[in-house]
Amino acid sequence: MASQDRISKLPNELLLLILEKFANKRDLKSHSLVSRKFHGIARPLFYKECNIRYNQVIPLTKDVTTQPDLAKKVQVLNIVAYDTGTAPSAFETFCETLDETNDQSSFLARHAEGTFMRAAYDQLSNKVNASFKLFWLSRLFTDCAEAHLALLLSVLPQLRILRIRFDWINDQDTSFLQLALEKVAKARSAQPLQILGELRALNVKVPVGMSPDYTFSPMAPLFGAPRLRMLSVSDLNSPRMLSDVLPSALAIKTITIKASALDAVFLGALVRSCPHLEALNIVCGRRTDDLNGWFKTVTAAIRTRAATLQVLSLTTQFLDDGAHMDAHFDDMTEFAQLRSLKVPEHLLLGSPAHDALLLRNILPRSLEELHMTQCTPKLLESVKSIVSAGFLKLQKISAEFDRVAPTIDDSVMALAESMVELKKLYQESMGVELRWTMTTLTSLIADAELDDFFEENMQG
Repeated sequence: MASQDRISKLPNELLLLILEKFANKRDLKSHSLVSRKFHGIARPLFYKECNIRYNQVIPLTKDVTTQPDLAKKVQVLNIVAYDTGTAPSAFETFCETLDETNDQSSFLARHAEGTFMRAAYDQLSNKVNASFKLFWLSRLFTDCAEAHLALLLSVLPQLRILRIRFDWINDQDTSFLQLALEKVAKARSAQPLQILGELRALNVKVPVGMSPDYTFSPMAPLFGAPRLRMLSVSDLNSPRMLSDVLPSALAIKTITIKASALDAVFLGALVRSCPHLEALNIVCGRRTDDLNGWFKTVTAAIRTRAATLQVLSLTTQFLDDGAHMDAHFDDMTEFAQLRSLKVPEHLLLGSPAHDALLLRNILPRSLEELHMTQCTPKLLESVKSIVSAGFLKLQKISAEFDRVAPTIDDSVMALAESMVELKKLYQESMGVELRWTMTTLTSLIADAELDDFFEENMQG
Protein backbone atom coordinates (compact mmCIF):
# COMPACT_ATOMS: atom_id res chain seq x y z
CA MET A 1 0.00 0.00 0.00
CA ALA A 2 2.89 2.32 0.79
CA SER A 3 4.19 2.00 -2.78
CA GLN A 4 0.73 2.75 -4.18
CA ASP A 5 0.48 5.83 -1.96
CA ARG A 6 3.82 7.10 -3.20
CA ILE A 7 2.83 6.48 -6.83
CA SER A 8 -0.51 8.21 -6.39
CA LYS A 9 1.29 11.38 -5.30
CA LEU A 10 3.29 11.64 -8.53
CA PRO A 11 2.04 14.19 -11.10
CA ASN A 12 0.02 12.70 -13.95
CA GLU A 13 2.46 14.12 -16.48
CA LEU A 14 5.35 12.22 -14.86
CA LEU A 15 3.36 8.99 -14.71
CA LEU A 16 2.52 9.34 -18.39
CA LEU A 17 6.21 9.78 -19.27
CA ILE A 18 7.03 6.61 -17.32
CA LEU A 19 4.28 4.59 -19.00
CA GLU A 20 5.31 5.71 -22.48
CA LYS A 21 8.73 4.09 -21.95
CA PHE A 22 7.29 0.58 -21.69
CA ALA A 23 8.13 -1.45 -24.76
CA ASN A 24 4.85 -3.26 -25.33
CA LYS A 25 1.28 -3.63 -24.17
CA ARG A 26 2.07 -6.62 -21.96
CA ASP A 27 4.48 -4.52 -19.88
CA LEU A 28 1.96 -1.71 -19.86
CA LYS A 29 -0.79 -3.99 -18.55
CA SER A 30 1.34 -5.51 -15.82
CA HIS A 31 2.53 -2.16 -14.52
CA SER A 32 -0.87 -0.52 -14.73
CA LEU A 33 -2.15 -3.05 -12.18
CA VAL A 34 -0.01 -1.36 -9.52
CA SER A 35 -2.41 1.51 -9.00
CA ARG A 36 -5.82 2.70 -10.12
CA LYS A 37 -4.29 6.05 -10.94
CA PHE A 38 -1.62 4.31 -13.00
CA HIS A 39 -4.32 2.36 -14.82
CA GLY A 40 -6.39 5.44 -15.59
CA ILE A 41 -3.46 7.25 -17.13
CA ALA A 42 -2.31 4.15 -19.03
CA ARG A 43 -5.66 3.46 -20.71
CA PRO A 44 -5.25 5.90 -23.64
CA LEU A 45 -1.82 4.41 -24.42
CA PHE A 46 -3.46 1.08 -25.27
CA TYR A 47 -5.10 2.85 -28.21
CA LYS A 48 -1.86 4.19 -29.71
CA GLU A 49 -1.47 1.00 -31.78
CA CYS A 50 -4.63 -1.05 -32.26
CA ASN A 51 -4.57 -4.63 -33.58
CA ILE A 52 -8.10 -5.86 -34.24
CA ARG A 53 -10.08 -8.45 -36.18
CA TYR A 54 -13.46 -7.99 -37.82
CA ASN A 55 -15.33 -9.02 -34.65
CA GLN A 56 -13.63 -6.14 -32.81
CA VAL A 57 -14.45 -3.42 -35.35
CA ILE A 58 -17.77 -2.51 -33.74
CA PRO A 59 -16.47 -2.23 -30.11
CA LEU A 60 -13.51 -0.08 -31.17
CA THR A 61 -15.73 2.12 -33.35
CA LYS A 62 -18.07 2.71 -30.43
CA ASP A 63 -15.14 3.59 -28.14
CA VAL A 64 -13.56 6.18 -30.42
CA THR A 65 -16.88 7.63 -31.61
CA THR A 66 -18.24 8.30 -28.13
CA GLN A 67 -14.83 9.35 -26.74
CA PRO A 68 -13.11 11.70 -29.21
CA ASP A 69 -10.07 12.01 -26.92
CA LEU A 70 -9.42 8.28 -27.41
CA ALA A 71 -9.81 8.67 -31.17
CA LYS A 72 -6.96 11.19 -31.14
CA LYS A 73 -4.65 8.61 -29.51
CA VAL A 74 -4.87 6.05 -32.34
CA GLN A 75 -1.77 6.35 -34.55
CA VAL A 76 -1.42 2.80 -35.91
CA LEU A 77 -4.30 0.52 -36.92
CA ASN A 78 -3.73 -3.09 -37.98
CA ILE A 79 -7.02 -4.68 -38.94
CA VAL A 80 -8.40 -7.86 -40.48
CA ALA A 81 -11.76 -6.99 -41.99
CA TYR A 82 -14.61 -8.17 -44.16
CA ASP A 83 -15.83 -6.06 -47.05
CA THR A 84 -19.30 -7.58 -47.32
CA GLY A 85 -20.73 -4.57 -49.09
CA THR A 86 -24.06 -2.97 -49.83
CA ALA A 87 -24.78 -2.19 -53.45
CA PRO A 88 -25.27 1.50 -54.34
CA SER A 89 -28.78 0.58 -55.49
CA ALA A 90 -29.67 0.01 -51.83
CA PHE A 91 -28.93 3.69 -51.18
CA GLU A 92 -31.11 4.70 -54.11
CA THR A 93 -33.96 2.57 -52.77
CA PHE A 94 -33.50 4.12 -49.33
CA CYS A 95 -33.72 7.64 -50.76
CA GLU A 96 -37.02 6.90 -52.49
CA THR A 97 -38.81 6.72 -49.12
CA LEU A 98 -36.68 9.30 -47.29
CA ASP A 99 -38.12 12.37 -45.60
CA GLU A 100 -34.94 14.10 -44.38
CA THR A 101 -36.53 16.54 -41.92
CA ASN A 102 -38.93 14.09 -40.29
CA ASP A 103 -36.49 11.18 -40.33
CA GLN A 104 -33.73 13.23 -38.70
CA SER A 105 -36.12 14.53 -36.04
CA SER A 106 -37.31 10.99 -35.38
CA PHE A 107 -33.73 9.76 -35.08
CA LEU A 108 -32.76 12.48 -32.58
CA ALA A 109 -35.85 11.74 -30.50
CA ARG A 110 -34.88 8.07 -30.23
CA HIS A 111 -31.23 8.62 -29.30
CA ALA A 112 -30.21 10.76 -26.35
CA GLU A 113 -26.99 12.75 -25.98
CA GLY A 114 -24.06 10.54 -25.01
CA THR A 115 -25.23 7.37 -26.75
CA PHE A 116 -23.21 5.79 -29.53
CA MET A 117 -25.83 6.37 -32.21
CA ARG A 118 -26.14 10.04 -31.26
CA ALA A 119 -22.35 10.40 -31.30
CA ALA A 120 -22.25 8.73 -34.72
CA TYR A 121 -24.92 11.17 -35.94
CA ASP A 122 -22.84 14.12 -34.74
CA GLN A 123 -19.63 12.71 -36.25
CA LEU A 124 -21.23 12.20 -39.67
CA SER A 125 -23.01 15.56 -39.72
CA ASN A 126 -19.97 17.40 -41.08
CA LYS A 127 -18.77 14.56 -43.30
CA VAL A 128 -21.66 13.62 -45.61
CA ASN A 129 -25.01 15.04 -46.67
CA ALA A 130 -28.17 14.31 -44.70
CA SER A 131 -29.53 11.57 -46.95
CA PHE A 132 -26.36 9.49 -46.94
CA LYS A 133 -25.87 10.14 -43.23
CA LEU A 134 -29.27 8.59 -42.46
CA PHE A 135 -28.51 5.67 -44.79
CA TRP A 136 -25.17 5.13 -43.05
CA LEU A 137 -26.82 5.24 -39.63
CA SER A 138 -29.43 2.72 -40.78
CA ARG A 139 -26.57 0.33 -41.57
CA LEU A 140 -25.19 0.82 -38.05
CA PHE A 141 -28.58 -0.27 -36.69
CA THR A 142 -28.06 -3.66 -38.33
CA ASP A 143 -24.59 -4.06 -36.76
CA CYS A 144 -23.06 -4.09 -40.23
CA ALA A 145 -19.33 -4.36 -39.53
CA GLU A 146 -18.50 -2.62 -42.80
CA ALA A 147 -20.56 0.44 -41.88
CA HIS A 148 -18.75 0.59 -38.54
CA LEU A 149 -15.40 0.18 -40.32
CA ALA A 150 -16.19 3.09 -42.63
CA LEU A 151 -17.14 5.19 -39.60
CA LEU A 152 -13.98 4.12 -37.78
CA LEU A 153 -11.75 5.19 -40.67
CA SER A 154 -13.39 8.61 -40.82
CA VAL A 155 -13.06 9.51 -37.12
CA LEU A 156 -9.34 8.88 -36.44
CA PRO A 157 -7.71 12.32 -36.86
CA GLN A 158 -4.19 11.24 -35.81
CA LEU A 159 -3.96 7.88 -37.62
CA ARG A 160 -0.55 7.63 -39.32
CA ILE A 161 -0.28 3.98 -40.38
CA LEU A 162 -3.15 1.81 -41.61
CA ARG A 163 -2.61 -1.86 -42.44
CA ILE A 164 -5.77 -3.63 -43.53
CA ARG A 165 -6.26 -7.20 -44.70
CA PHE A 166 -9.54 -8.26 -46.22
CA ASP A 167 -10.57 -11.85 -45.53
CA TRP A 168 -13.38 -11.35 -48.02
CA ILE A 169 -14.18 -8.74 -50.64
CA ASN A 170 -17.57 -8.23 -52.19
CA ASP A 171 -17.61 -8.94 -55.91
CA GLN A 172 -19.83 -6.00 -56.77
CA ASP A 173 -18.35 -3.06 -58.64
CA THR A 174 -18.76 -0.76 -55.63
CA SER A 175 -19.05 -1.80 -51.98
CA PHE A 176 -20.61 0.21 -49.18
CA LEU A 177 -17.14 0.84 -47.77
CA GLN A 178 -15.94 2.42 -51.00
CA LEU A 179 -19.15 4.40 -51.39
CA ALA A 180 -18.97 5.78 -47.84
CA LEU A 181 -15.29 6.73 -48.04
CA GLU A 182 -15.83 8.41 -51.42
CA LYS A 183 -18.70 10.45 -49.98
CA VAL A 184 -16.53 11.60 -47.06
CA ALA A 185 -13.54 12.36 -49.29
CA LYS A 186 -15.63 14.39 -51.75
CA ALA A 187 -17.37 16.37 -49.02
CA ARG A 188 -14.02 17.43 -47.55
CA SER A 189 -11.94 17.72 -50.71
CA ALA A 190 -12.01 21.53 -50.66
CA GLN A 191 -10.86 21.69 -47.03
CA PRO A 192 -7.28 21.48 -45.70
CA LEU A 193 -7.98 18.29 -43.75
CA GLN A 194 -9.36 15.51 -45.90
CA ILE A 195 -10.29 12.03 -44.69
CA LEU A 196 -7.50 10.64 -42.48
CA GLY A 197 -5.57 13.88 -42.66
CA GLU A 198 -2.46 12.54 -40.87
CA LEU A 199 -2.23 9.18 -42.69
CA ARG A 200 1.35 8.49 -43.85
CA ALA A 201 1.32 4.80 -44.84
CA LEU A 202 -1.44 2.56 -46.23
CA ASN A 203 -1.01 -1.20 -46.68
CA VAL A 204 -3.86 -3.24 -48.20
CA LYS A 205 -3.83 -6.98 -48.89
CA VAL A 206 -5.82 -10.21 -48.99
CA PRO A 207 -4.55 -13.67 -47.97
CA VAL A 208 -2.60 -15.50 -50.67
CA GLY A 209 -4.88 -17.88 -52.55
CA MET A 210 -7.98 -15.70 -52.51
CA SER A 211 -9.88 -15.06 -55.74
CA PRO A 212 -7.71 -13.25 -58.33
CA ASP A 213 -10.68 -11.03 -59.18
CA TYR A 214 -10.66 -9.12 -55.87
CA THR A 215 -9.71 -5.47 -56.27
CA PHE A 216 -8.43 -2.78 -53.92
CA SER A 217 -11.09 -0.29 -55.04
CA PRO A 218 -12.74 -0.11 -51.55
CA MET A 219 -9.61 1.65 -50.26
CA ALA A 220 -8.94 3.83 -53.32
CA PRO A 221 -10.63 6.90 -51.76
CA LEU A 222 -7.94 6.89 -49.06
CA PHE A 223 -5.22 7.39 -51.70
CA GLY A 224 -6.08 11.08 -51.55
CA ALA A 225 -5.15 11.49 -47.88
CA PRO A 226 -3.15 14.76 -47.94
CA ARG A 227 -0.08 13.38 -46.12
CA LEU A 228 -0.06 9.83 -47.48
CA ARG A 229 3.51 9.01 -48.53
CA MET A 230 3.61 5.20 -48.82
CA LEU A 231 1.08 2.97 -50.59
CA SER A 232 1.44 -0.81 -50.59
CA VAL A 233 -1.07 -3.21 -52.16
CA SER A 234 -0.56 -6.99 -52.16
CA ASP A 235 -2.47 -9.77 -53.92
CA LEU A 236 -5.33 -7.56 -55.10
CA ASN A 237 -5.98 -6.34 -58.61
CA SER A 238 -6.60 -2.84 -59.89
CA PRO A 239 -10.19 -1.58 -59.76
CA ARG A 240 -12.54 -2.49 -62.58
CA MET A 241 -14.25 0.88 -62.17
CA LEU A 242 -11.64 3.44 -63.21
CA SER A 243 -13.73 6.59 -63.44
CA ASP A 244 -13.80 8.94 -60.46
CA VAL A 245 -11.63 6.68 -58.29
CA LEU A 246 -8.37 8.63 -58.12
CA PRO A 247 -7.99 12.23 -56.96
CA SER A 248 -6.18 14.45 -59.45
CA ALA A 249 -3.09 15.03 -57.28
CA LEU A 250 -1.73 12.66 -54.64
CA ALA A 251 1.01 13.16 -52.04
CA ILE A 252 2.29 9.58 -52.41
CA LYS A 253 6.07 9.16 -52.79
CA THR A 254 6.38 5.35 -52.68
CA ILE A 255 4.10 2.89 -54.49
CA THR A 256 4.42 -0.89 -54.11
CA ILE A 257 1.86 -3.07 -55.88
CA LYS A 258 1.87 -6.85 -56.24
CA ALA A 259 -1.04 -8.07 -58.36
CA SER A 260 -1.89 -10.89 -60.72
CA ALA A 261 -3.74 -8.44 -62.97
CA LEU A 262 -3.00 -4.74 -63.14
CA ASP A 263 -4.88 -2.51 -65.54
CA ALA A 264 -2.37 -0.39 -67.47
CA VAL A 265 -4.72 2.60 -67.67
CA PHE A 266 -5.28 2.59 -63.91
CA LEU A 267 -1.55 2.16 -63.14
CA GLY A 268 -0.71 4.94 -65.57
CA ALA A 269 -3.30 7.23 -63.98
CA LEU A 270 -1.97 6.43 -60.51
CA VAL A 271 1.61 7.28 -61.52
CA ARG A 272 0.54 10.50 -63.25
CA SER A 273 -1.43 11.50 -60.14
CA CYS A 274 1.74 11.42 -57.99
CA PRO A 275 3.88 14.46 -58.90
CA HIS A 276 6.37 13.70 -56.10
CA LEU A 277 6.77 9.96 -56.78
CA GLU A 278 10.22 8.71 -55.72
CA ALA A 279 9.87 4.91 -55.71
CA LEU A 280 7.71 2.66 -57.90
CA ASN A 281 7.77 -1.09 -57.27
CA ILE A 282 5.43 -3.19 -59.42
CA VAL A 283 5.05 -6.98 -59.65
CA CYS A 284 2.44 -8.15 -62.15
CA GLY A 285 2.00 -11.76 -63.15
CA ARG A 286 -1.11 -12.30 -65.25
CA ARG A 287 -0.85 -12.39 -69.03
CA THR A 288 -2.52 -9.62 -71.02
CA ASP A 289 -3.84 -9.78 -74.59
CA ASP A 290 -1.93 -6.68 -75.69
CA LEU A 291 1.39 -6.90 -73.86
CA ASN A 292 3.12 -4.32 -76.03
CA GLY A 293 0.24 -1.87 -75.50
CA TRP A 294 0.35 -2.52 -71.73
CA PHE A 295 4.03 -1.56 -71.58
CA LYS A 296 3.54 1.47 -73.84
CA THR A 297 0.89 2.87 -71.51
CA VAL A 298 2.92 2.18 -68.37
CA THR A 299 6.28 3.42 -69.66
CA ALA A 300 4.68 6.63 -70.97
CA ALA A 301 3.32 7.33 -67.49
CA ILE A 302 6.66 6.50 -65.85
CA ARG A 303 8.43 9.02 -68.10
CA THR A 304 6.31 11.80 -66.59
CA ARG A 305 8.03 11.09 -63.25
CA ALA A 306 11.58 11.17 -64.67
CA ALA A 307 12.51 14.21 -62.57
CA THR A 308 11.60 12.60 -59.22
CA LEU A 309 12.00 8.80 -59.48
CA GLN A 310 14.88 7.33 -57.46
CA VAL A 311 13.80 3.67 -57.44
CA LEU A 312 12.06 1.87 -60.32
CA SER A 313 11.26 -1.85 -60.17
CA LEU A 314 8.93 -3.33 -62.77
CA THR A 315 8.69 -7.13 -62.73
CA THR A 316 6.42 -9.10 -65.04
CA GLN A 317 6.15 -12.81 -65.72
CA PHE A 318 4.35 -12.93 -69.02
CA LEU A 319 6.78 -12.37 -71.92
CA ASP A 320 6.83 -15.20 -74.48
CA ASP A 321 10.11 -16.18 -76.09
CA GLY A 322 10.51 -14.34 -79.37
CA ALA A 323 7.70 -11.88 -78.66
CA HIS A 324 8.04 -8.59 -80.53
CA MET A 325 8.22 -5.62 -78.15
CA ASP A 326 8.87 -2.11 -79.39
CA ALA A 327 7.77 -0.52 -76.10
CA HIS A 328 11.01 0.23 -74.28
CA PHE A 329 13.10 2.98 -72.68
CA ASP A 330 15.52 3.83 -75.48
CA ASP A 331 16.85 6.76 -73.41
CA MET A 332 16.65 7.08 -69.62
CA THR A 333 19.27 9.79 -69.17
CA GLU A 334 16.50 12.21 -68.17
CA PHE A 335 15.98 10.12 -64.99
CA ALA A 336 18.71 12.11 -63.26
CA GLN A 337 17.76 11.03 -59.71
CA LEU A 338 17.43 7.30 -60.43
CA ARG A 339 19.56 5.17 -58.09
CA SER A 340 18.08 1.68 -58.46
CA LEU A 341 16.59 0.12 -61.60
CA LYS A 342 15.04 -3.35 -61.96
CA VAL A 343 13.32 -4.07 -65.28
CA PRO A 344 13.10 -6.84 -67.90
CA GLU A 345 15.80 -6.70 -70.55
CA HIS A 346 13.23 -5.93 -73.26
CA LEU A 347 12.34 -2.62 -71.57
CA LEU A 348 15.88 -1.43 -72.29
CA LEU A 349 16.85 -3.23 -75.49
CA GLY A 350 13.50 -4.20 -77.02
CA SER A 351 12.50 -7.72 -78.02
CA PRO A 352 14.17 -9.15 -79.95
CA ALA A 353 17.07 -7.15 -78.51
CA HIS A 354 18.47 -4.49 -80.85
CA ASP A 355 22.20 -4.95 -81.49
CA ALA A 356 22.69 -1.21 -81.87
CA LEU A 357 21.31 -0.35 -78.42
CA LEU A 358 24.01 -0.01 -75.78
CA LEU A 359 23.29 0.46 -72.09
CA ARG A 360 25.89 3.21 -71.80
CA ASN A 361 23.69 5.35 -74.09
CA ILE A 362 20.44 4.45 -72.31
CA LEU A 363 21.07 4.54 -68.57
CA PRO A 364 21.49 7.62 -66.33
CA ARG A 365 24.90 8.16 -64.68
CA SER A 366 23.19 8.48 -61.28
CA LEU A 367 22.56 4.71 -61.21
CA GLU A 368 23.93 2.73 -58.24
CA GLU A 369 22.22 -0.65 -58.81
CA LEU A 370 21.04 -2.26 -62.05
CA HIS A 371 19.00 -5.48 -62.03
CA MET A 372 17.75 -6.96 -65.30
CA THR A 373 15.33 -9.88 -65.65
CA GLN A 374 14.32 -12.10 -68.59
CA CYS A 375 17.80 -11.65 -70.05
CA THR A 376 19.08 -13.11 -73.33
CA PRO A 377 22.66 -13.65 -74.61
CA LYS A 378 22.27 -10.40 -76.61
CA LEU A 379 22.66 -8.52 -73.34
CA LEU A 380 26.41 -9.24 -73.20
CA GLU A 381 27.77 -6.62 -75.56
CA SER A 382 25.31 -4.00 -74.38
CA VAL A 383 26.13 -4.44 -70.71
CA LYS A 384 29.87 -4.53 -71.48
CA SER A 385 29.53 -1.01 -72.91
CA ILE A 386 29.09 0.36 -69.37
CA VAL A 387 32.72 -0.40 -68.48
CA SER A 388 34.69 2.85 -68.11
CA ALA A 389 31.76 4.87 -69.49
CA GLY A 390 31.43 7.29 -66.60
CA PHE A 391 29.10 5.34 -64.28
CA LEU A 392 31.00 6.45 -61.19
CA LYS A 393 28.21 5.66 -58.70
CA LEU A 394 27.48 2.16 -59.99
CA GLN A 395 28.07 -0.53 -57.36
CA LYS A 396 26.16 -3.62 -58.45
CA ILE A 397 24.79 -5.23 -61.61
CA SER A 398 22.68 -8.38 -61.64
CA ALA A 399 21.09 -10.31 -64.48
CA GLU A 400 18.59 -13.17 -64.60
CA PHE A 401 19.02 -15.42 -67.64
CA ASP A 402 15.91 -17.59 -67.80
CA ARG A 403 15.59 -20.68 -69.97
CA VAL A 404 18.66 -19.98 -72.10
CA ALA A 405 18.44 -23.43 -73.78
CA PRO A 406 16.73 -26.81 -73.35
CA THR A 407 19.96 -28.21 -71.91
CA ILE A 408 23.65 -27.36 -71.64
CA ASP A 409 25.18 -27.04 -75.10
CA ASP A 410 28.10 -25.13 -76.60
CA SER A 411 26.13 -21.86 -76.71
CA VAL A 412 25.25 -22.11 -73.03
CA MET A 413 28.84 -22.83 -72.03
CA ALA A 414 30.07 -19.94 -74.18
CA LEU A 415 27.62 -17.61 -72.44
CA ALA A 416 28.68 -18.92 -69.04
CA GLU A 417 32.36 -18.38 -69.82
CA SER A 418 31.65 -14.88 -71.11
CA MET A 419 29.84 -13.95 -67.89
CA VAL A 420 32.79 -15.13 -65.82
CA GLU A 421 35.15 -12.98 -67.89
CA LEU A 422 32.78 -10.03 -67.70
CA LYS A 423 32.61 -10.33 -63.93
CA LYS A 424 36.40 -10.09 -63.72
CA LEU A 425 36.41 -7.11 -66.10
CA TYR A 426 33.88 -5.21 -64.00
CA GLN A 427 35.70 -5.94 -60.78
CA GLU A 428 39.12 -4.93 -62.09
CA SER A 429 38.06 -1.89 -64.14
CA MET A 430 35.33 -0.36 -61.99
CA GLY A 431 35.15 -2.24 -58.69
CA VAL A 432 31.56 -3.12 -59.61
CA GLU A 433 30.00 -6.37 -58.43
CA LEU A 434 28.38 -8.43 -61.20
CA ARG A 435 25.98 -11.23 -60.30
CA TRP A 436 23.66 -13.38 -62.36
CA THR A 437 21.47 -16.46 -62.37
CA MET A 438 21.19 -18.77 -65.35
CA THR A 439 18.72 -21.59 -65.92
CA THR A 440 18.03 -23.98 -68.75
CA LEU A 441 14.53 -24.72 -69.97
CA THR A 442 13.45 -27.50 -67.60
CA SER A 443 16.56 -29.43 -66.62
CA LEU A 444 17.43 -29.23 -62.93
CA ILE A 445 20.51 -31.40 -63.55
CA ALA A 446 21.77 -28.97 -66.18
CA ASP A 447 21.16 -26.06 -63.82
CA ALA A 448 23.18 -27.81 -61.12
CA GLU A 449 26.02 -28.33 -63.60
CA LEU A 450 25.96 -24.62 -64.42
CA ASP A 451 26.15 -23.76 -60.74
CA ASP A 452 29.16 -26.06 -60.34
CA PHE A 453 30.86 -24.43 -63.33
CA PHE A 454 30.39 -20.95 -61.93
CA GLU A 455 31.60 -21.97 -58.48
CA GLU A 456 34.78 -23.51 -59.91
CA ASN A 457 35.54 -20.53 -62.15
CA MET A 458 34.89 -17.73 -59.70
CA GLN A 459 37.08 -18.79 -56.80
CA GLY A 460 38.80 -15.74 -55.37
